[in-house]
Amino acid sequence: MLKHLFIQNYALIEHLDLDLYSGFNIITGETGAGKSILLGALGLILGARADSSAIKQGAEQCIVEVTFDIQQYNLAPFFEEQEMDYAPELIVRRQVTAAGKSRAFVNDTPVTLVQLKALAERLIDIHSQHANLLLQDAPFQMQVLDAFAKNEKLLADYAIWYTRWIALKQNIATKLREHERVSRERDELTERLEELKGAKLLPNELEQLEARQKTLAHAEELTTTYSEVLAILEGDEDASVLSRLKEARSSFARISNLHLHAAELVERFESVTIELHDLAQEISNELKDFPEDNDELAQVEERLTLISHLLKKYRCATCEELIELLASTQKSLDGLDGFDFELKELNQQLTAIEKDLYDLAAQLTKSRTEKATALAKNIVESLQRLGIPEAKFEVKIVPQTELAPTGAEVVEFQFSAHQQLVPQPLARIASGGEMARVMLSLKAIMAHSLALPTILFDEIDTGVSGAVAAQMGAMLQKMATDLQVINITHLPQIAARGTHHFFVYKERTSSGETVSNIRLLNGEERVLELAKLLSGEQVTDASLENARELLRTAQQ
Repeated sequence: MLKHLFIQNYALIEHLDLDLYSGFNIITGETGAGKSILLGALGLILGARADSSAIKQGAEQCIVEVTFDIQQYNLAPFFEEQEMDYAPELIVRRQVTAAGKSRAFVNDTPVTLVQLKALAERLIDIHSQHANLLLQDAPFQMQVLDAFAKNEKLLADYAIWYTRWIALKQNIATKLREHERVSRERDELTERLEELKGAKLLPNELEQLEARQKTLAHAEELTTTYSEVLAILEGDEDASVLSRLKEARSSFARISNLHLHAAELVERFESVTIELHDLAQEISNELKDFPEDNDELAQVEERLTLISHLLKKYRCATCEELIELLASTQKSLDGLDGFDFELKELNQQLTAIEKDLYDLAAQLTKSRTEKATALAKNIVESLQRLGIPEAKFEVKIVPQTELAPTGAEVVEFQFSAHQQLVPQPLARIASGGEMARVMLSLKAIMAHSLALPTILFDEIDTGVSGAVAAQMGAMLQKMATDLQVINITHLPQIAARGTHHFFVYKERTSSGETVSNIRLLNGEERVLELAKLLSGEQVTDASLENARELLRTAQQ
C-alpha cells in the first residue's frame, strides 16, 4: 500500500508531506484546488514523461517520492529479475530538473523508466476520468477476463511458446525466400559452375601465361641473342672465351712454381672457367625452350583469351578470385541439395511447437469460456446495485482464424441497460454514467483478482448521483477491505464512506504566492466538508445535521 507521499516544487505544490492509510482514502476539494496536480505528480512515479514546465516557477528541480509497504505482495522475484535490491518498505523517487533531465530511483538505486513502469504496474492502478475509453479497447476487455479467470501463469507460458513459434515461422519464411532466390538462379549457377570447372584455373596462372606469351612472341629475337652469346662463350675452339681462358690458365700454371701470385691466379682462372661453363650450359638449356614454330604461342594466347573473358564476365581481377567464385558457386548449389533436409527439420520443430502452443491456446479458450458467464453475472449484479436494474451484460468469446499474442480469440463486452434491448458492443451503446458504473465494476473485479496494493480513482462517480452514488460508495468501501483505495470525488454519498478524508485546498504564502496543499480532516472538519458537498458554500444547520447523519450511516 501507499504509505507516504512527498512532493516538492511540482506545479502549485511547494512542499507536501502526506501520510496515507490502508482502507478507503477520500480526497475532496474545490475545482482547481490541485487534485489533478496530485495525479500528475503520481504519474511521474508511474514512469510518465517528464515535463520541465510542471516544475514550480523559480525552482531548479521538482521531486516526487512515495513510500510503499510491499511485504504482503510477493514482489521479491520481480526485484531479483530486475537485479534490484528488495526491501519490504519500498521508496520510489523521481527528480526532474528545469533543463528537462529526469532521474528515477528505487530504494536509492538508479533505475530506467522501463523498470520504473514495470514496477509501478505491480504497485498502483490510477483510473482517471479518461480511462473509461479503455472499455472500447479489445485488449483491455481480454485483460479483464483473464484477470477474473486467473490466467496469468497460462498467459505467460503461452507468450513464451508464441514468441518461439513466430521466430521459427520467420526463420522458415526467410529460408524459403532464399531457396526461391537460389532456385531461380540454379541454371545460371550451374552454367557458371561448369564454365569455371571446365577452365581448370590455377593460382597465379594469369601471370605465368602472360610471361610465357611474351617469351613466345619474341622467340626468334631471343634465340638469335642467346645463340650469339653461346657462340662467344664456347663456339670456335680457338676464338671462344672458354678456350682462351683455358690457354691463360695453362700459361700461369707453367710459372706457378716460380711466382707465388701466379699460383693464386691459376685458381681464380679455374673458378671463372667453371662459372662460365655453367653460364653456357644455362644458355644452352634456355635455347631449347624457344620453339621453332608458333603452335604453343597460339595455345597460350587462346588460354589468355579464355581467362580474360572469365575475368570480365564475372567481374574478377585475378585467377584467385575466379577460383573463390567457383567455390562459392559450388556451395550455393550444395545448399540447394541440403535445403530440403534442413526445411524438413525446421518444419518438424514448428509442428512440435504448434502442438504445445495450440494446447495452451485451447486451455486459455476453455478457461475464458468457463469464466465468461460468471464474469458477466458479477457485472450484472454490480450494475443492478449501481442503479441499472435491467442491465444485461455479456462476455462474447469470438474465435479468430489465426493465433494472436493472447490466444485464439478476442473478447467483446456487450451491454444493454433495458430488458427489451438486445446487448450491443459496450462502447457503442453505453452512456457516460453507464460507462463509469461498468468501469467501476470491472476495476473492482480486476483489483481483487490481480491483488494490487493500491488503486486510485479520479472521479469515477462522474454522471451519477443520489442512491446510485450511495451504492457506488458502498462498492468502493467494500473494495477497500482487500486493498488500499484512494478516491477523488465530489459526491458526499461517497466521501462519507471513507476511513480517512483528505482535503485539497489553495492558500497564499507569506510572499503572496498561491500554492496547493492537502491535509487530513478531523471529525468536525469532515462534517463541515460533507455539508459543503451537500449544500454548497452556504452551510446551514440542516446541512450540518445531514452531513453527520450521512457520515454516521456510512460508517456503520
